[in-house]
Amino acid sequence: MRQLLAVTFFMVVALTAQAQVSIGIKVAPALSTNRVTNKELDYDFSTNGLGARLVIGPTFDIYLADNYDFHTGILFVPKYVGISRRFNATDAEVKERYKLQYLQIPLALKLYTDEIAIDKKIYFVIGGTTDIKIYEEPSRPSNFLITDFRTFDFTALIGAGLQLRVGPGTTIEAGFSYGRGLVNIARDTDNNLNHTLKNDMLNLDLTIKF
Repeated sequence: MRQLLAVTFFMVVALTAQAQVSIGIKVAPALSTNRVTNKELDYDFSTNGLGARLVIGPTFDIYLADNYDFHTGILFVPKYVGISRRFNATDAEVKERYKLQYLQIPLALKLYTDEIAIDKKIYFVIGGTTDIKIYEEPSRPSNFLITDFRTFDFTALIGAGLQLRVGPGTTIEAGFSYGRGLVNIARDTDNNLNHTLKNDMLNLDLTIKF
């Protein structure tokens, strides 16, 4: 994992050294939840709530053409996982929660409109992210429904917002983005039960760019 992070860091440095780049700092309050797909006839699985999280880290918007940027970065992304299981209507419901932390690398295209007012543009983001797990912890040591999570998560990413230029080299962006998990993040489950778990996040993105 350290080698992968080092390679990613040097790739970003190389890109920024050879291209016109806007470097930003993003702070994004987020709501994290998950989807459960149940393929077990004997058990009923469902999502157990959602969690408030805070995403933070540097971003890099690399100029490609007028009104087109390649958007990437290295973000610290904590995620919430909640799952409940019931055998039948009379069975006691089992509820479990887990804390996950990732380093997220967005790989997306950012599109800007022409100015809609003085120093104001609308932007759109479309692409995906690669998420590298750096930490996992059950909310209670007795949790047993998921015994291990995968190292990598991949999400589809869409977003939109408003860019405001506040100085010759400074802009502020505010918008929303949605990341939809594409892979089953549960690697090992209790007795290899046949269900999948995919994580979703809705972010309020606040970025200052230099």
